[in-house]
Amino acid sequence: MNNIVKILALASIFCIVAACHGEPKVPDTPETPETPETPETPETPPQGFVITASISPLTKASLAEDVTDHTMVGTWAAGDKIFGFTAEGTTVSFDVKSVNATTKVATLEQKTSVELKEGTKLHAIFCPGKTESDLSGQTLALDFTEQSADVVPLLLLSTATATKDALAFEFKSAVSVIGITNPVLPKATTADKLVRFTVSGHELVSSGVVSLEEGVLVFNGNAPDKFITKTVNAAPVVNGDSFTIEDPVYIIVPASPIASVSAIDTKSNFFVFPVTEAADGPKYYSINGETFPAVQLPTSSGVSVNGVVWAKTNFGAAKVTDMGDIYRWSDTGKIYSERNGTTAVTFDEAHTGGFNTYDGECYYTATPSPTYTKYTPKDEKLVLEPVDDIIQLTYPGSGWRMPTLADFNALFELDVTYNSGSANTVGTTVSQGENTVFLRGTATVCAPSSKDKTTIGKKGRYWTSSISKENLTDVGGNPDYIQVNTDGTKAAAPVASNAYRHSGYLIRPVKQ
Repeated sequence: MNNIVKILALASIFCIVAACHGEPKVPDTPETPETPETPETPETPPQGFVITASISPLTKASLAEDVTDHTMVGTWAAGDKIFGFTAEGTTVSFDVKSVNATTKVATLEQKTSVELKEGTKLHAIFCPGKTESDLSGQTLALDFTEQSADVVPLLLLSTATATKDALAFEFKSAVSVIGITNPVLPKATTADKLVRFTVSGHELVSSGVVSLEEGVLVFNGNAPDKFITKTVNAAPVVNGDSFTIEDPVYIIVPASPIASVSAIDTKSNFFVFPVTEAADGPKYYSINGETFPAVQLPTSSGVSVNGVVWAKTNFGAAKVTDMGDIYRWSDTGKIYSERNGTTAVTFDEAHTGGFNTYDGECYYTATPSPTYTKYTPKDEKLVLEPVDDIIQLTYPGSGWRMPTLADFNALFELDVTYNSGSANTVGTTVSQGENTVFLRGTATVCAPSSKDKTTIGKKGRYWTSSISKENLTDVGGNPDYIQVNTDGTKAAAPVASNAYRHSGYLIRPVKQ
């Protein structure tokens, strides 16, 4: 465009100078007007130069599942967009022009003006919904957290070098695909629709960045923080005492370990399928014809404060006065589960040192020096994230979670009474009309300062999901807890304090 402006400007100056010297307006031999440079158009590859793209098995541009072997099949669709950059960072883009019905190879049409000379190295990305404007230099940020019913956020990567007459991309998957077909769910009511699937796991990565590293495109996931949800609106097809859904559901997750896939319907019926083959690399998870067992969600106490509903019992407890299960803060391994006739604590293989060591604790490393890698002054995370909240890990996508310190403080603004007694009757009762929340007093495993690692203590302590900023430390990172009595027999007002995160306390679920 600047060249055109310069040419027009020079032509104007020439005409003005000629007029001043009295030259005729019409020359004897008309000069051919200088043709301005035409605007640049995308350079086309040399004649006969072919650009193609093919896709590795399991992930395709268009998702479907083979009914025979349940692997992914499909092909490119005309209009699919591929974009990327050269080794120097120049943006390149292509459109799928046509697709060979037999070979499934797509012929691409170049949409940018990069000259594809022999030896040109290109890094290409196929990610539906993304465009060149989403590229930041040589990186592309991706978030798989929320997936709608009609969009599958595939991520395929390829690197290719142009030869004299061709450029061929062989795309490979950088993520895993979960294919759910013909799920079997226990029938609750025939009118309920499935509305959401949730993929969960303590190590599940839900976002990350594609970048060029040492000449190769790679996807690096961020630290785990959220689950991945897929919105659906699937009507049930009833078959005896169970139901299924007709259309398959595909969910894309970064290649990281996953623990379960859960489903919830319009009546809050909750189903969980445990994943037993969690792969570290890209994988196709075929969940075909599998049963999603129904899971009982926590029962509401009817007590609700600021929109937060409190569960009737402790996590893992069958009755209001039961102790339930005990966990460390941000840890996912069960430390203790109440059993009849004994107060013994059995530690798993990862926690053989009991509660007065850091053995097996999540986000703790002993070398080169004792330190935590999460919920520290570096990240300033002050509330447990879903992947570290044992309630959310147990009931992913249901809305149930661990309470914050603010939730507890708001609860204690209600009518509170303190129950003296013994064993499972001592504690604190919070009333709201006819509804109550009972927090048991004799409900804590010995803290790290105790030498006794095998018996139940007498102070009722409940974890919150909160950690105060002033308590963030590289080692310790003391989160907040609520204590509801002093010695297991006498009534006392609830107090808030903090403790090492490898202490073992109770948990009361809440829902918002």
